[in-house]
Amino acid sequence: MEIFDKLTDQIKNNDLIILMTHARPDLDGMGSACALKEFTEFLGKKVVIVKPKVNNNYSLIRALDVYSKSFDLNFVPEKDVLKLLDDKSLVIVLDTNSMKIVESPKIIEKAKNIIVIDHHCKMDNLIGSSVMEFEDATKSSVAEMIAEYLKYNNFKLSKVALTMLLAGIETDTNTFNLKTTRKTLETAGYLVGEGADLILKQKFLKESKAEKLRRYEMLKDSYEIGNNMHVCVLDDEIYSPVFLSLIANDLLSFDGVNAAFAIGRISPSVLGISARSMGDINVGEMMRKLGGGGHSASAATQIEGKSKTEVIEDLTKLVRNGDYESNITERC
Repeated sequence: MEIFDKLTDQIKNNDLIILMTHARPDLDGMGSACALKEFTEFLGKKVVIVKPKVNNNYSLIRALDVYSKSFDLNFVPEKDVLKLLDDKSLVIVLDTNSMKIVESPKIIEKAKNIIVIDHHCKMDNLIGSSVMEFEDATKSSVAEMIAEYLKYNNFKLSKVALTMLLAGIETDTNTFNLKTTRKTLETAGYLVGEGADLILKQKFLKESKAEKLRRYEMLKDSYEIGNNMHVCVLDDEIYSPVFLSLIANDLLSFDGVNAAFAIGRISPSVLGISARSMGDINVGEMMRKLGGGGHSASAATQIEGKSKTEVIEDLTKLVRNGDYESNITERC
C-alpha cells in the first residue's frame, strides 16, 4: 500500500489539487474525479476539476446532474486553471496516459507536479508523471483503482459518488464481461456495501430507445472481414469514442463474432476504431499496430490523414496477416 500513502502525501503537500480526465469524459474518469474530489476536500485542500470542453456522454450528464444537486462540481475552464497553476499545484490525470486525448495538453505542459492514475496500456505520446506514477493495466478501470484507494483510507463517500464509481466499473467492463477479475467483483461488492444505489445506477446507465435502435440499425450493415471478426463502418457524421465503443460491444454480443470493430469519424479529420474481443484475439496488439493500443480484449485507435477506405484496408490486412493471437505479450 506504499503507493496509496505516497499519493496521500502528495495531496497533502500541495495547496491546489487539479483533477483532469480525458477529452469527452465518461463515468469511469469523471466518476473517479468526483470521488477523489470528495477525499481531497476532506483533507482540507482546495480542489478543482478541469471543465470538459465537450460532454456528450448521456449517462455522465445524468450522473453529474444528480451529483450537482448536492455537491459543487468545482468545474473550472481550462483558461482559468492555467492562471491558477503554480509550484504548489498538483495535477492529477485520471483515465488516460496520453497527451493525444487528455482534456488539456496546455495544463500538462505548464504544470510542474503531475500524477497519472490510469488502467490503460501505455501508448505513444505519454504524459510524463513528474511526481509519481500510479498505473495498473491489470485493473478494469480507474474507478476500481480509486475505490481501492479510498477503501484503504477508510473514507466514506457520498451515495452518488459510490454509485458513479460502480457505474464506471460496469461500463468499462461491458457489464463485467471484459477485464474482470475477482478483485474487480470484490470492489464492486464493496461499493454496494458502502451504499452505492443499484436503482440510481440503472438510471445513470439507461439509454433512450431511439439511440439504441439507431445503433442496431447501423449494425445491420456490419460484415465479416475474416476469421469471425466483424466490422461496422459508420457514415460520415461525427461520433464520440463512447458511441463507437457501444457499437463494438453490441457487435461482439452476436453469436459467431469473436472480435468486433467499429469505425467512425470522431472529428472532421480523425477516424476512430473501437475494438473488442473475448480475450482470445489480441485487439490491443492490432490497435497498437494502427497507432493506438489497449488491452487484449478492449482497445482503440485514432487515425488522422487517412480515408475511411484506407483505414478499412489497413484493418483488413492485419486480420488476414494473423498478428493478433492472445499469446502476444501486451505492451503495458
